[in-house]
Amino acid sequence: MGEALVPDFGRVLYYSIYETAFPDPKDYIPGLGVDGIERVADFYEVLDEADLVVFPDVGNCGMQEWLRSRGMPVFGSGAGGKLEQDRILLKSVCKQIGISVADYFTIKGFEKLREFLMDADECWIKLSFFRGLTETWHHEFWPATRSWLAEKSLKADPWGETAEFLIEKPIKDEPCVEVGIDTFNIDGMFPETIMWGYEADKDSVYAGTISALPERLAMLARKWSPMLASYKYRGPLSTETRETEQDSYFIDFTARFPEPPSSLRRFMVTNWGEIMYEGAHGRLVEEDYAAPIGVQIVWKSGYGADHPLAVQVGRPDRVTIHGHCVVDGQDYAVSPAELEEQGGACGMGDTLEDALADAIDAAESIKGREVKFDSGSLEKISEAIQAGNKLGLTWGKKR
Repeated sequence: MGEALVPDFGRVLYYSIYETAFPDPKDYIPGLGVDGIERVADFYEVLDEADLVVFPDVGNCGMQEWLRSRGMPVFGSGAGGKLEQDRILLKSVCKQIGISVADYFTIKGFEKLREFLMDADECWIKLSFFRGLTETWHHEFWPATRSWLAEKSLKADPWGETAEFLIEKPIKDEPCVEVGIDTFNIDGMFPETIMWGYEADKDSVYAGTISALPERLAMLARKWSPMLASYKYRGPLSTETRETEQDSYFIDFTARFPEPPSSLRRFMVTNWGEIMYEGAHGRLVEEDYAAPIGVQIVWKSGYGADHPLAVQVGRPDRVTIHGHCVVDGQDYAVSPAELEEQGGACGMGDTLEDALADAIDAAESIKGREVKFDSGSLEKISEAIQAGNKLGLTWGKKR
């Protein structure tokens, strides 16, 4: 997202936290050598030179609010970030504003979680705040979950017995499709045109459209507006819901630029500088879109999960690189959290077919050790769109 701002500002300074008792250069090098980006070593040393501070990820809620209280324009989720980090808080807020959620309960500690899962039916296991320990886990049967639980409990020891897990029961209604909006919010205000779409095979492929927002999703935005206004929310926002014939179930609130589809939105939206600067001052600016439909393919590398990954990119106009840095003229991807996902290959067009072809061309232009992408997920996107259409989520229709 920093690279997206380069055309709009005189200077773009980039900082990510790397200072610990034992700093690792891998945490410092993202941003180094990238055209138009100045990697800074000390956040506070350059703060007075900035006209705008952008927090593209969730977290640092207190710092964002502290900066705002001292007159610094900030584009970020601020205190609203807790709506993503604290899953139990999110459930209670949804009930408060009249949004349905899947049935759930909580379990404290790994031992009690183990006792429950040994005989449990299908469920989803979620943990607040500590995404670095575990992302959401889909429990289907005990032998498949046992090794996951052993690994996570060992990593969490001795804190693990104080951990509070949220157990979410599956939604059994059929048909059922997962869909989300990807946008931003300024003091409770949403833009008129909101990108929405489907993700296939989590973190593999996304297809988004700026066609008219279905009433189900528009109603969701209306219900969230007063709550977001109370948080003085001024930042990126994405949602996930599971839609059935009977109801809409709210699954996740994402108070950051999620991936996917942020690589796609980096290219599809052409006025990020204006959106962020005006939004940080409490003024909503509509997004200018380069195309009505977009597709993002997440490109991955097992090697890149543990090492800075040297890459060659033939379509820099459509490819993003996570943790991008340039050393001696060579581009590198640097995974922020030992993840295989290394960036996005994006396509845009007037039709899904055009956008798909553009995205595949971009993905095939990437070269590097163990670089891969899952083209098989593209069929699942079409299936999700068709299922959504049957529920009245008319996707891709021009405004």
